[in-house]
This record gives sequence, C-alpha cells and structure tokens, in this order.
Amino acid sequence: MQNGEKPLSQNQVSLKSVLVTEELDRRAFRSPDFETQCNALDELARELATSPPTVLQRVADVARRVLRAGSAGLSLLSTDSRHHAFHWPAISGAWASKGGGGSVFDASPFGVVIAEGSAQLFRYPERYYQYSVPVDPPICEALLHPFFVDGAPVGTIWAIAHDEGRQFDREDARLLASLAGFAGAAYQSMRSIDSVEPTNWRLAAIVEDCEDAIVSKDLNGTIESWNGGAERLFGYPPSEAIGRSITMLIPEERLNEETEILSRIRSGQRIHHFETVRRRKDGSFVEISLTVSPIKDAQGEIIGASKIARDISEQKRIERALLTADRQKNEFLATLAHELRNPLAPIQTSLYIMRLRDPRDEALAELQEVMERQLNHLVRLVDDLLEISRITTGKIDLRLQPVDVRTLVSTAVETSRPFIDAAGHELLVSVPSTPITVHGDPVRLTQVISNILNNACKFTDPGGRIWLTVRSEAGQVAIAVRDNGIGIPVSALSDVLKMFSQVSRERGVSKGGLGIGLALVDRLVNLHGGSIDVHSDGEGQGSEFVVRLPIAKADMGARGASDRLEKGTETRRHKVLIVDDNRDAASSLSTLLQLLGCETQIALSGEDALALVPVFQPRVILLDLGMPGMSGLEVAQCVRRLPSGGDVLLIALTGWGQEEDRRRTREAGFDHHLVKPVSMDLLRVILESASG
Repeated sequence: MQNGEKPLSQNQVSLKSVLVTEELDRRAFRSPDFETQCNALDELARELATSPPTVLQRVADVARRVLRAGSAGLSLLSTDSRHHAFHWPAISGAWASKGGGGSVFDASPFGVVIAEGSAQLFRYPERYYQYSVPVDPPICEALLHPFFVDGAPVGTIWAIAHDEGRQFDREDARLLASLAGFAGAAYQSMRSIDSVEPTNWRLAAIVEDCEDAIVSKDLNGTIESWNGGAERLFGYPPSEAIGRSITMLIPEERLNEETEILSRIRSGQRIHHFETVRRRKDGSFVEISLTVSPIKDAQGEIIGASKIARDISEQKRIERALLTADRQKNEFLATLAHELRNPLAPIQTSLYIMRLRDPRDEALAELQEVMERQLNHLVRLVDDLLEISRITTGKIDLRLQPVDVRTLVSTAVETSRPFIDAAGHELLVSVPSTPITVHGDPVRLTQVISNILNNACKFTDPGGRIWLTVRSEAGQVAIAVRDNGIGIPVSALSDVLKMFSQVSRERGVSKGGLGIGLALVDRLVNLHGGSIDVHSDGEGQGSEFVVRLPIAKADMGARGASDRLEKGTETRRHKVLIVDDNRDAASSLSTLLQLLGCETQIALSGEDALALVPVFQPRVILLDLGMPGMSGLEVAQCVRRLPSGGDVLLIALTGWGQEEDRRRTREAGFDHHLVKPVSMDLLRVILESASG
C-alpha cells in the first residue's frame, strides 16, 4: 500500500463484504489478559521517559507482539487544503520495509476507521481497495483502532494477520484500544517535546490515562502521586491519598507485606506481579497484582518506589470457580466409584463361590472365566475414575506383574469381538502353544491390543479380514495386527500415533472417534519399555501395527493378576462379623468365608453390630463405612472402647478408596482399609495373619 493507489473500479466488491467488524462479537470469548496489558504499558512508559524519539516504533513492536500479529504499525493523519492522507512513521513485522510510505484517505481502511471513530475489522481488504503495487505478504485480517488528541482523531494503530489461522477477537480489540490510548498520549507528548520539563509532562499524560492504579511513594511509605486509575480502583481522590501512608490501603493482617516491600526496594530490587489484597475507601476488599520498582534521583540514589496495581478480582473469581468445579468433579467421581463398587462386590464374591464349588459343566466354567476377566476389567475402570487427573496429566499408573501374552490376546479378542462380528470381519488368531511371559500391567496391555483390533475393525470395509499374530523375536515378543482395509497414505504414517490425529479418508464418511486411541497405545507401550511400528503400502493396501515388548526373565513367571482360590483350601478358623447395609454383599461374603472355614454372623446396621459383638465375640469385623444411621467409623470407635475391643481385628471394607478416606479409618482405629470388591487373596492373607 504505497502512494499511487488506483481508484476503485466499477466491478469491485462492496465495502460491506470486506468490513467484518461484527465478527468480533461472534468469536470465542477470552478472559481479559490484564497482566499482558500492564506489562506492555509499563514497557512503553519507560521507553517514552528514556527515549522519546523511538517510542512510536516501540508501540508498533509491542502491538505486534501482544496481538500475535504478522505486522503492526501506526498511520498518522496529515492534512492540507487539498486532501487528507496518511503516512506511516512506524511499522513492525513482515511489512517493516513499507515504513515511511503512505496512503490516500479514501483508498485504504484507515479512512473508514477515522470516519467511524472506533475499532474496525477487515478481511481481505484488497478485494475492495485495489492497489497498484502487490500487497505482499497478503492481508488475511486487519484490526485497526483510531487514536485521538483532545478529542480529535490523529491516526490509527493497526495489526495484520498474514496467516489464515490467526483471527482477531474482542480481547485483541481491547488490547489494541489500550495501546491506542497510549499512542494518542505519546503523540501529543511528542508534539510538545520542546516544552518545559517535557519528560515529566509526557509521563503524567500516560500515567493519568492508564487503566491501572499507578502510585509513587517515598521510602517511608508516604504517597506522593496518585493517578486516575488509583482513584477508580481504591475510591480515594488524590486530595485524600497524597501525603498519607500507603498503609491506609493495607489490611492489618498484611501490614508486614509493606515492610518487606520497602526493604526490597531499598536494596534495589524490583517486585514482579505480587498478588495480595487491599482495602478500598468503602471498606471492601479488592484482589490485586502489584509490580513495584525503585525510583532513583539524578545521582542514582533510591528515593522512593512506583507501583502499578492491577485489579485481578475477576481473574481470581474464575480461578476459584474452576477449583470448586474441579473439587466437585473429584467428589462426584469418588461417589460414583463408591456406588459402582457396592454392586461389584457381591458379583465378584459370587464368582469366587462358584469357583470353589467346582461346577461340573465345562462350558459353564469357561463362561465363569470370561465373567471373571471382564469383571476385573470393570473393577479397574472404576479405579481409574479416581485416577482421572493422573491420566489427563499423562501420569498413568501401571500395576506390573508377570503375565502370559496368550492371556492378554484372549481377553483383548473377547473385548473386541462384538465390534468385529458386527462388521462381518474374519479374525485369524495365531499364538504360540507355549507361554510367553512379559512383565506388565495386564489391563493396560489388554487395552493396547484391543485398541489396535478396534482400529483395524473400524478402517476395514465390511466383510474384511484381520490377522492377529504373536511371535518371539530375539528377546522380544511381537504382537502384530494386520488388516486388508483402506490403508494409510505413506505421507500420514508418521502422524498416526499422535494425539488427536485423524488421517483424512477420502473414500467415505468419518469413522468417528477423538483420535486418542492409538496415541494412548503408543504411550502405554513406551511405558512398558516396548515399541510400536506402523506399516502400510498406501491407500487400499491395508495396514499393520506391530507391538514389541521385552520378554520377562524366567524367574519372573509366576501367576497372573486374578485371585487363585483352590477348593479345599481353608483359612484359619475365625469368628468373623460382617457389617454392611447391602444385604447381597454381606450374604455372599458370608457364604464365601464359611467355605473357607470361618464362622460368620451378619449385621445390616451399626446398631445391630454393636449388639452382636458381646454375644458373638468376633475375632475379625469386616465393616462397611457408608451405612445409614451409625456410620462404620462410629461403630469402630465404639468397638475400640469395649473391654475386649482392643483385640478385635477391624477391617474397613468400603467403596471409598481415596487417601482422605484411608486417613479417617486409621484415626477411627481400623487395622486395614480394603476397597470393594476385595481381593480374596489379600483378605485371606490378612485373616491368616490374625493371631489365635
């Protein structure tokens, strides 16, 4: 946009088609970034005080940085008796070489902005404004704001996006308006550069117009200057603030802060973004962020301090709301996990009983094994509800143990089978006849194989074929899933395992999903010390995913994750009182313990339990916590106060499993805290450890 623009031709688009200011209100809202604004104004004020000739260029540089623009600059309005025009004293970024140029008033967006007197947003303005020279790099969007001196427009400050992906919003417009206010004051100061004490005059103009509170004080804390922002923030006019101690703003419990601030200022330190609370004139409190800098005299001696105070009440309110929402989310997940664990407990206990009774029907026994594996998966998923924050931050917890790869494959196939059958695919599985043991988390590794199978199922046309092969390779086991599906473009192979990656498929509609399954697979495999490779000869050629894991040493091959209860194996005979308001959970657990050789009694409330203890005289009490009426914590405390209560083994058996719950049970006198559904191996170990 140099001098010599062509006039608009008759076949140009309308101005309305390139002037899209209303888009600012439709775009996503961002919270005001007061910290960035305050830092920018502080930087510009120091530039104006120390180097007036370069301040306009610094304004352009700051505008480009703050708005993340490709180019930014200032256009000053110059007039004579014949026409209006603009010249460009400062440009930053990709258009920096155009500095010193200019444009005619009616042949550029600047004229519209001056005429409207407000911020305007243009999109591809060259479609309306036809220039005689190339606009390079092109203008995708231009956000402009006028600035004024004594109420009259004198120029515009503008920012340009050369990238389609960068779109300006209301927060950008707000930040640009703040910089426009500074630009107007700075321009007015520049015109008065030869007046008496020009630096002080310029600084006064900037300080007075600043939205933030700017205050100076001596080394005793006495206020020496007080701008309009301070009056708006704290409620005191300058006549009621200047000459008084800054402590008039500080709550009594925070007076030590001022002592520390003055001490650091005397040592020459600058305090950055110190968050605190101050008191307004009306007695209300306001949360602020302080930046405090030393003030030096001509000899370099520190004589006082300047402070910029920014109101962060809204920011802190949003932070507290987010923390509250996060706490409520965690409480909800904990409650949900508790409610899910209660019905899972009797189901798992019933399966233990079925195993001990050794069903004769082999098909029924096989179905029981399936139910047990899937129940273990469900239990683990419930546990993950309480680990959601760890998962979202990438801190995935692994429960490592020796596990046979054949078992992993079998469980994964069971999990994916409904999807495979629904698509009419043929699945061909080939595994070694002898065990291959890896040291890993069985649930997570099953998730790895199942996710890859689901991916193959999703991207293979109906009636396709999928091969799952397991083989040993020089100290590693290779688990390969190959399909004859739609394949992966060679150019996209490197992106397949990235988070939220969804390779474009031109052959049909989207297959859905968030694009996190394979990224999670990659992360889990790496956490197990393995690797994953992706192969495809291109679109329509199918694909293959190969997971390689280190084979465990021979001495690591013990038993798997599920509990192994053998018929005829009895634990030491104990009297066990089971206290739980869930009748199914209490009854099934009682039956199982009886099969293991224990004598049991059931109480469905805390009051019934306390009545049974002196009569039944249990050695062990399995006690639920969340019962109506008297809670398990209260029952435990009452038991411990009984004459023989110190000898009873108290075990909390509950759906509540967070650290705070464990702390409460310890304080109530419990010996153990077990989370439903309980591992029977663990319970047997605890019962065996109980002395006669």
